[in-house]
Amino acid sequence: MNKKGSHVGIIASFGLFVLFLIVLAFIFEPVFKSQKDKNLLLESLESKLKEEFSSNLTTAIVSPTGVSCLIIANLDIDVEDGLDAIVKDSDNTVINSQYSGNDLIIESTISTPLWVYYSESNFTDTSTTGSGCETPEVKSVRMEKKVFEEKITNGINNYEALKTNVSYNFGFSFEFANGISINTPERDIAAEVYSKEIPIQYINKDADTLSGKLTIRVW
Repeated sequence: MNKKGSHVGIIASFGLFVLFLIVLAFIFEPVFKSQKDKNLLLESLESKLKEEFSSNLTTAIVSPTGVSCLIIANLDIDVEDGLDAIVKDSDNTVINSQYSGNDLIIESTISTPLWVYYSESNFTDTSTTGSGCETPEVKSVRMEKKVFEEKITNGINNYEALKTNVSYNFGFSFEFANGISINTPERDIAAEVYSKEIPIQYINKDADTLSGKLTIRVW
């Protein structure tokens, strides 16, 4: 009888344990669901902001002819009109250049390759008064989708407009390579806030590739 009673006790204890787990599952299910939903929202926000901050960067490598002035038509690079451009040498030094209509005039006497960057985002302004320009040989052209410093700043400034395209509450901040941070307006939030930090490489006004950090929040 004792042995049989011992088995009954074990079964009863196991049943109570299973019941306890079921009760816990019911209690914490809303928490787990909320966590999962917020993680999905963070992923969605990350994707939306990266798209908002990105545009095409076209990089052309050209071989100078040794003269003091070069001219490159947009048609030579197959880029659309109205883009901004900046030129750099192999030491990453900005070379003076300026648009004349749809032709980019470059002031350079060096014989080593030059890198010409085109984008809808604005680069650092330079100017030149070159004349008697020659067309250099275009060695290669590459187009990539990149995050731009200017678009990040515009995203912060246009936060209210961004909110109209998103069906949940969110905020974000960005820390640039120099340590300066910008963020959307701070507000008192009663709900639980979920956040995520994302390393981001971005292009600045000198066409340098720098590392920053995007922090997104949803609630």
